[in-house]
Amino acid sequence: MDILNWLYSKVSVKVKDTVSSPKDLIALGADVSYQKRGDKYQTYCMTVEDFLAGSAPTWGSITGSLPAQTDLQNALNAKQNLIAHLEWNDTDKTIWNNGKGNDGSNLSFGASAFSNNINGQNNTAIGNSALLSNVSGGRNTAVGGGALYSNLNSNENTAVGYYSLFTNSSGSANIAVGSQTLKSNTTGNFNTAIGFACLGANITGGNNVGIGAYSLAYNTASNNIGVGSQSLFNNTTGTGNTAIGQLSLQTNTAGTNNSAFGYGALLNNTTGCNNTAIGRGAMCGNTSGINNTAIGCYALKTNSVGCNNVAIGHNSGKTQQLLNNCVFIGANSDATTNNISNGVSI
Repeated sequence: MDILNWLYSKVSVKVKDTVSSPKDLIALGADVSYQKRGDKYQTYCMTVEDFLAGSAPTWGSITGSLPAQTDLQNALNAKQNLIAHLEWNDTDKTIWNNGKGNDGSNLSFGASAFSNNINGQNNTAIGNSALLSNVSGGRNTAVGGGALYSNLNSNENTAVGYYSLFTNSSGSANIAVGSQTLKSNTTGNFNTAIGFACLGANITGGNNVGIGAYSLAYNTASNNIGVGSQSLFNNTTGTGNTAIGQLSLQTNTAGTNNSAFGYGALLNNTTGCNNTAIGRGAMCGNTSGINNTAIGCYALKTNSVGCNNVAIGHNSGKTQQLLNNCVFIGANSDATTNNISNGVSI
């Protein structure tokens, strides 16, 4: 094969020629310098003729004459890897490549991003050390410094924000949007966290939904829903809880199957279970009472350990701390003394 024709087949842009954009120089697979002249860019590096003439040209780290076709072919083939995987750019301090692993389905941008991948496919890593540890995980999206940093082989995770899903190793199908969301998750699956530090302490819990800053911040359990800033903030082992509204079920730790709708609803509940509170401050004083239903602003506000009560209406059953099996219907319906059982107020 004629060496000159072979060389031109390998180099898609003639050097010492003009191109419309510096980006067109990537096709050369070489380190080049250029100077703008008018609306064009003129390159300054060796030509094919320089190669053949043996005039000791410089092409990246390749120097000196290469008269033998075998040496020339090996050198050019080595340089072609730059087209598939561009390395550190000292000018703008970034790395832009299509992902390590020689798979064009991956895209990474940022120092050390996606740098340990072996056979993972269809991943996107943007940010310093994003998806850094990924080996075989696929269909993951990491945007932000340290996003999905520890991911090894899990799939279909989306992390957007600094340190989001940082320690995730094998958890799959998680969505984390916001700085430090799901930061400590390792094996938990099917979690959705949107908001600063939302579900930040979750490790193995799955099927949780947290929306709002610090929502479910210390959660380690499964099947909880928190919508609103600091909703279910202190929950650790409680499961099956739904909190919608800022500070709703904020101090709950182990209580299960509670539903709180409204600002501060069931605010101080810790271990109480099977309670339903609808309205601002409804059952906000409950700590361990169970099987209560409060509908209305500040309904059953003060009840702390009483059980099996129903209060419907603004301020209904508001003032007493220990009520059992009582029913309050209507605004301001209440008991006159504490420690009452089986009472009815309408």
